[in-house]
Amino acid sequence: MRGGGVRPAASVDPSSKGRKTQDWLEAGCRMVIVIDPKKKAAVICRPGGVRTIIPAEGEIEGGDVVPGWRMGLLTGIPALRDLAVEIGRKPV
Repeated sequence: MRGGGVRPAASVDPSSKGRKTQDWLEAGCRMVIVIDPKKKAAVICRPGGVRTIIPAEGEIEGGDVVPGWRMGLLTGIPALRDLAVEIGRKPV
């Protein structure tokens, strides 16, 4: 992994192809959030293959990696917020 030894605790990747996510985790990142506007969801990936799917209506929490941080997918990701408006849903 490039970056001169910088190892973030968390990373957010739009529609990662998997290899990039694995690279982040192998470099020591403790949480990678993969946003997929087409599937209207996010996947939280952690070391050891642990994956949590968050639906568009859901909320991502930082847990022990970023304590106290939260973000609703519909309000935090413009592509999902715009999609919600298109289908007549009010973003939360």
